Amino acid sequence: MNAKRYLSTLMMLIITAALLLAACAPAIPPTPVKVMSDPVTVVQTFYELFNANQLDQAMALTAPDYVMNDPFGTYDRSAAAAQWKAVRDSGITFNQTNFVDTGNGRVTSCYEDLQDNKSVDKGCGNVTHVQNGKIIYDGLEAAEQIWVVQKYYEAMNAGQFEKMATFMADDIVVTFPGGKISGKQEVITANQDTIGAGLTFELSDLKNTNGRVTSCFNVLQKGTQIDQGCTGVTIVRRGQIIFDGLAPDEPEYVVQRYYQALNAKDVDLAMSFVASDALFINPTGTYQSADAIRESLAGLNKDGITFDLSNLRDTDGRVVYDYKVLQGGNLLDQGTNGLTIVKDGQVVFDGTEDTFVAR
Repeated sequence: MNAKRYLSTLMMLIITAALLLAACAPAIPPTPVKVMSDPVTVVQTFYELFNANQLDQAMALTAPDYVMNDPFGTYDRSAAAAQWKAVRDSGITFNQTNFVDTGNGRVTSCYEDLQDNKSVDKGCGNVTHVQNGKIIYDGLEAAEQIWVVQKYYEAMNAGQFEKMATFMADDIVVTFPGGKISGKQEVITANQDTIGAGLTFELSDLKNTNGRVTSCFNVLQKGTQIDQGCTGVTIVRRGQIIFDGLAPDEPEYVVQRYYQALNAKDVDLAMSFVASDALFINPTGTYQSADAIRESLAGLNKDGITFDLSNLRDTDGRVVYDYKVLQGGNLLDQGTNGLTIVKDGQVVFDGTEDTFVAR
């Protein structure tokens, strides 16, 4: 046999055998491609890289205006890089679980801090904000709420209204001396007009209690102060501003928002407006303490009870109103003496004027 022909035939047999073996071999699944536009994936990847001690790669997932908060303080991007390195050098890693994207790039998670593989802390109050595939905030919810207020006003003063809108709830309410604006687009338009007229706002002395951020403020027009005070109140829920205005306008808003949440069967949001030692008195019973009140509200939702409030009158946090109690659209009760008392942004009493006197 011709040697060249023999070698050619042999090579064809080898190639054919290789192709047959490849066809019979189990398929190797492709490595999943991480979608870095997904906020949860960005957060998970950041902590995976941190735990692997790949700090430069982790920090590459953060934006230039990134802010990090931990129990020791709040840091800008440069200081945060040094703090993360110190934390990792001390042998600490993080086991992040229960990731939930609450919308607008806001990711909540539970965490367990491990030092040399031993648990040293755990909880479920971690919040991370992601915009355009980059982390802009990472830390605890209490610090997040002040950060949200600061970023909202920072974006407003800079005329960055699209960015400002990311910190606003769709049903945001803004009050000011002599007026009130409701709804995200309406507030955006009003702020555009305000900044266009040369007004800017400076906030200071921000203090947060359960998402109620109080502040002092200066209002400037083209650099000249035209108003100031220390009655600013901004209410933040789930990473977005739902109320921004003055303390005297807050009680009426809290009553309305509490009942809106209750009617929407959002017990968690409704309870965020209730003081831990609040007293509720209604035809189904008397309830004191957050646990008892939460259980009663769940029962109202289960029974399809809703409330229609009108003609609200506020006197120093004592809000009186007309009310209707409905079940499936049927009127069960009504009156003109509904009473909810609000103190420091939280409901401390809910009932009627009569039950308040008789309590």
